[in-house]
Amino acid sequence: MSFRRGLRSPAGIAVALGAAGVMILTLREAVPVARMLLIDPGPLVPPPEPKPNVYRDPEGRGLIAATSDPDPGTGVRRVVDLLGGLTPADVAGQRVVIKPNANSGMPAPASTSPEVLEAVIRLLQEHGAREIIVGEMSGPPWYDTAREMRRNGLLDVIERTGARFVDFKDDAWVTVPLGDRSEHFATASIPRTLYEAERLIGLPTIKTHFLAGYSMSIKLWFGGVHPRNRVATHLSRHRDRILADLNLPFWPDLLILDGSRSLISGGPKKGDVVRTDLFFASGDRIGLDLCGLSVLKGFEKWPAVADLGVWEQPQIQRAAELELGAAEGKQLALVTDPACDHRPLYRATIRQITEWAGIPERRADG
Repeated sequence: MSFRRGLRSPAGIAVALGAAGVMILTLREAVPVARMLLIDPGPLVPPPEPKPNVYRDPEGRGLIAATSDPDPGTGVRRVVDLLGGLTPADVAGQRVVIKPNANSGMPAPASTSPEVLEAVIRLLQEHGAREIIVGEMSGPPWYDTAREMRRNGLLDVIERTGARFVDFKDDAWVTVPLGDRSEHFATASIPRTLYEAERLIGLPTIKTHFLAGYSMSIKLWFGGVHPRNRVATHLSRHRDRILADLNLPFWPDLLILDGSRSLISGGPKKGDVVRTDLFFASGDRIGLDLCGLSVLKGFEKWPAVADLGVWEQPQIQRAAELELGAAEGKQLALVTDPACDHRPLYRATIRQITEWAGIPERRADG
C-alpha cells in the first residue's frame, strides 16, 4: 500500500484500522504497535531492476535442486552444489543480505533451522562475500525481533559466525513505487538494508498458514515490508494476491527451502510437524513454492493446500502474472539427487512434484 495513496484510497484508512486494533491490545503491546504504524515510511526511491534467474540449464529452464539428508547443514551444502554452487550468483566481494523466516521465536519449521542459516553463512564466507547481513522483522509489532531470534537459535548463529544482524524495525525505510502492475498497492515501504543489498538470499521453510494457506518463498518477503503494509494486507480479502504484489521490490538471487521439518497443518507458529529431511534450492521463487506445496499436499492434512492444485494457489497465480518466476512447469527442471533414491519420502515427493507441478525431472547423474 502506498502511504500516500493507500490501498488505492487514503492512507488514513490503514492507520485508522490499525489504531482500532491498538485499542483492544494491552498497554504494553499498544505502544510499540502505535510506534511502528506511525514510523516514517521513508523517501520515494526508484524501483529495483528485476534480476534474471542465473540458475538455468542449457535449454533456458530455471533449475530447482532437491535432496534429502538428516543433517540440515549437510543438506544445504548438497542442494546448493546440485544447483550449481554459489559461483553463478557471484557473491565474491558483495554485500549479501540473508532473509530467514523468523516470524516468531518458535523452532523449525516455524522458523528457519539454525543449522541451515549457519551453513549458508559459512558457504558465503568460503566464497568471499565482503559482508554478510541477516535481517528480519518478527511477527506483530510488539514482538522484539532479537529476543525471538534468540529463542529460536538464529541470533546465536549470527553472533558465532561473525555476520551482522539487522532488525528491520530499527532500520531506515524507503518507499518503492509498484506502478500499475500492483492491483492494490501503489507503493510499498521496505528496509533500506534490503533495498541496497548487492545479493539477496531467502531461507523460507515449508509450512501451512491459517490466514495465507501456506507460507514459503513468496510470503517470506512479507517480513520485509512496513507494518502499515502488513496491517492493510491482513485486513484485505485479496490477501493472497497482495502477498505476490509485495514481492515486486525484491529480486532474490538464491532461495533455499528448509524442509528439515515441515508444518503440515496449522501454522505459522504451531501445528502438526513432520520430520521430512528435504531441501530445495532455486533462483525461482514460484518453482520453489510449487515444490513445497507438493510436499504439503501429499500429507492431505490442510484443506487450503490439499483441495487446490499447486498451480491454482492464488499466491502462485498472481506471482506468475507478475512474471516473478516460471509460468508453467515446462519452464523449469528439477535436478534430483541419485544418492537419495533409497529414501521413500524423497522419491514420493519427486513424483508428486513432476505430476502436480508438471516439472520434468533431470537426474544429477544424467
